[in-house]
Amino acid sequence: PGDRVVALYDSPNSAAGVSRGQLGTVIAADADSNRVLIEWDRWAGGHDGNCFAADCGPCTARALRGRWYTSCDQIGRAP
Repeated sequence: PGDRVVALYDSPNSAAGVSRGQLGTVIAADADSNRVLIEWDRWAGGHDGNCFAADCGPCTARALRGRWYTSCDQIGRAP
């Protein structure tokens, strides 16, 4: 959690509106499925159901809509 990542593809794992090169922050990991919960910068196409595996703390509804589970092969470390 806290690592900055970059989308390697448009719409990674069907996150419509996330573009290749877009940055995000890792919120949580799901080791069983090799996916991570990403909070994508400047994106609000997700939904609050993507927060169930993370301690959201004082999240705003806007922040929750920016989150999406993404396979590790769809992202890279941000420069």
